[in-house]
Amino acid sequence: MSPKMVLTLSSHYSFVEEDYVTHGLDNIKGGNEFRNLYELGEIIGYGRYSEVRFASSKSTREIYACKIVNKLKIPQPWRLRDEIKILKSAKHRNIVSLHDIFETEREVLMLLELATGGELFNQIIQKGRYTEKGAK
Repeated sequence: MSPKMVLTLSSHYSFVEEDYVTHGLDNIKGGNEFRNLYELGEIIGYGRYSEVRFASSKSTREIYACKIVNKLKIPQPWRLRDEIKILKSAKHRNIVSLHDIFETEREVLMLLELATGGELFNQIIQKGRYTEKGAK
């Protein structure tokens, strides 16, 4: 099986309308709990309002990708809520899975399956096009 690639679901976010962007979502943990469970590593990617870092479980040493979204900069919090809802409901072997969500006063931390296949957009640009068989 080939490595998974990342497709960003939304990339336009600015100021916060509510104290907690994840208002109305279930199973959101606090930032202190994140620090107790995981260690952040080097930056592996970044976007307009977020960065992605390696994160490792302190207990199992399993490696994840941690998307850290700056809540103070996102223009439309509902877009982030929608992204989280989509990732929580998407269960497919070719879609990165959302393992956990944490929220602090300034950030939302999304713990994701680590995709090592690179950016899907860059792969499409480089290759030009994919056949249906080649895309699998």
